[in-house]
Amino acid sequence: MDSAKPRRLAALLGACIFTLVFASSAAAASGTPFGCRASTLRVTLLSSIVTEPTIANPNTTPCATDTAGASTVSVPTTGSAAAEAGPVGAFTYSVYSPSGSTAPGATAVAAVDGVTIPTAGGSIVVAGPIQATASYACVNDQLVATASSTLNLISVNGTNTPVPAGQPETIQLGGGSFIALNQKVETSNSLTETVLQVHLNGLADIVVGEAKVTQSITSPCAGTTGPPPILEICPPGSTLNIAAQLCEIIYNGQTIVVSRPFQGPSGGTVYPTVVVAKKYPGYPCTTGPGPKFALVATKRGGRVFGTPKSDRILALGAYERIAGLGGNDCINGNGGHQTIFDGNGNDKVYSAAGFNRIAVGNGNDYVNGRSGSVWITAGNGRDSVYGGHGSSRIDVGLGKDHVYGGPSKNRVWGGANGAKISCGTGRNNTAFVRTKAEHYAKTHGCEHIHLLH
Repeated sequence: MDSAKPRRLAALLGACIFTLVFASSAAAASGTPFGCRASTLRVTLLSSIVTEPTIANPNTTPCATDTAGASTVSVPTTGSAAAEAGPVGAFTYSVYSPSGSTAPGATAVAAVDGVTIPTAGGSIVVAGPIQATASYACVNDQLVATASSTLNLISVNGTNTPVPAGQPETIQLGGGSFIALNQKVETSNSLTETVLQVHLNGLADIVVGEAKVTQSITSPCAGTTGPPPILEICPPGSTLNIAAQLCEIIYNGQTIVVSRPFQGPSGGTVYPTVVVAKKYPGYPCTTGPGPKFALVATKRGGRVFGTPKSDRILALGAYERIAGLGGNDCINGNGGHQTIFDGNGNDKVYSAAGFNRIAVGNGNDYVNGRSGSVWITAGNGRDSVYGGHGSSRIDVGLGKDHVYGGPSKNRVWGGANGAKISCGTGRNNTAFVRTKAEHYAKTHGCEHIHLLH
């Protein structure tokens, strides 16, 4: 058997496994140790009648990815008036990998864009949008619990009352009635965040925007492995459009759609492509076809993830791990000392200084090692691959590939007879090629030739 083939297959499988690991983070599974639930509006009358029109994952356990929403909800309170809210959206999201390759996590988000609650003296009004979030995540075998809410202004019977953003506050209405804002309740096995609770003594109890996560076992994170789960409903730099259930960027009066909730890129901040092009002139991923936004990642040693769709990614932090996943991606790996993986698609990938590893799947890809040393693995397709200024190892699959080694010592594997292998201008370059590709390699800088069978 060809001695180079196991290495090539191993590298390609490594890229596939990496992709599958992160794709699995969006799947819910019954083995998750967490529960989750999100509700936008719940009214409990003194007769114990409970009305709750919009719920995500109503059974709580196990946590599962779910969505519920409505343009408007109206719930009877006293029989003569109704609590109204809308648009509303409830979202739950589960991250669980049965193999343990992704650490588990769960989150719940309740979002409400405007609510009116009748009272004896008028009404309680919140303009919105308001949002409650509760999350459990396993990070390095430890449970990390986070909860937040965003209410900062409320109108009570015509009087506007500012509230410190996200901070708990209680407003007494008299006669045993009260309003509780931005409340967090944590127990040994649950975490609940509530944006607004209105208790009308003798009439009703009204809860607006409640997010809850639970634990089904005592130590849910014991022995977990893999990277921490990604639980962002929208990437930083974008906001949730509750009515449309989309993550969006509003720029110069225009709306740029980034993704559905929990389906966007992560590990950085999203900006309009035109903004990124001005800030980083000359970066190839800021021009050409692609989405109208780009993900900019700057954290040293960070983990950066694209989506199954086409992405623009500027990875500017050293030692980052970047996964483009799928689609026709463009990835600028400018941080140095990076590991870049991408799935199937017609991708463009660039690396920079230091030693970098790049693996792309099947497709007509363009890969450029630029100023660094690089180990490049490409799948089947019509690829154009350029080694870096430092020593390069390049392995391409089946297809009419063109490979150009850099000025240092290079080792190149070409899997097809139609491969055009130019080893570069360095000395002691080696090529592993098919018989019909031998002559081209010999006459293009490849001093040592090994035939693949």
